[in-house]
Amino acid sequence: MTATPLPARIIEVTSALTEAQRDLEALLDRIPAAHHDAPVAAGWTIAQVIEHLARVEDGSGRVVSKLCKAAEHTEESDASPLTATMAALGVEVPSTPLDAPDMVQPQEGLSAADALARLREARARVVRALLDAAGRALGGVSHPHPRLGVLNGYQWGLFLALHQRRHTTQIAGIARALAGGAA
Repeated sequence: MTATPLPARIIEVTSALTEAQRDLEALLDRIPAAHHDAPVAAGWTIAQVIEHLARVEDGSGRVVSKLCKAAEHTEESDASPLTATMAALGVEVPSTPLDAPDMVQPQEGLSAADALARLREARARVVRALLDAAGRALGGVSHPHPRLGVLNGYQWGLFLALHQRRHTTQIAGIARALAGGAA
C-alpha cells in the first residue's frame, strides 16, 4: 500500500514553517546563552522576541486549526504556488519594525529556553493541523488578520513562517549589538 502524496500547497506551507523554525533555532544555537536574556538598550531581549513568536504562533495556530476544520468537507483543486501571494501583503524580510498588539506582547518573563519550548509546541500543532487537512481547499476558507486583512488557510501558515523570519532577522541584530557589533 502506497501513501498518498501530499498536495503541493501543503508541502509549500509546511516546508516554509519547518525551514523558518530550523533557521531560528540554528541562529539561537550560535548566540551565547548569556545573551538570550540580556537586556538591550532599546527594544526586546532575545527571550522576549521568542516569547512574542510563541504567543503569535499559538493564537494564529488556533486560527489555522479552525480554518482547517471549516474546510473539512472540501477538496482542493488548485495546485498553483502560494508564496508569491504573500509578497503583496508586506510581510517581507527584513522590513521596518511594527508595534505588536498588546495580546502578543511578551508578558510572562519567560526564559529563552521556556519561550522556545512553547514556540516549538505551537509550531508542531500548526504543522500537524495543516498535514491533517491535506487535500482540503484551504484557499477557500479565510479569517481576517489585524494588519494584513483577510488571509486564507494557506496564507495564515505562510504568514507565520514569514513573521518568524522577520524576527529571526531581529534576533540576529540584537545578538550583533550585544556582541559589540561583531557578526
